[in-house]
Amino acid sequence: MNTQKVSELLDYRRTLCGEEPWFESEYLKPMMEALGDDEEEIKEYIKGCNDEDLLYFTELFEYIYEKFPSDEMWDFLDELEIKAGMHD
Repeated sequence: MNTQKVSELLDYRRTLCGEEPWFESEYLKPMMEALGDDEEEIKEYIKGCNDEDLLYFTELFEYIYEKFPSDEMWDFLDELEIKAGMHD
């Protein structure tokens, strides 16, 4: 995982509004690449996020789940959505 790139992309995302055309090319694809392929490393990183970063990560949950489709990942992301205040 390229944690520096992940942090840079989160900082970049804070400056942008809504899901504009830039979302996929300038944020989603680079972020998914920066996250890498180690499922456990991604989980640990996201668990350590502050509340604001976690809220931005919720935008990526469907893409993370597509990359790691398992009941365990589904439950993990669901718990984080609850923590982020996305649902009960």
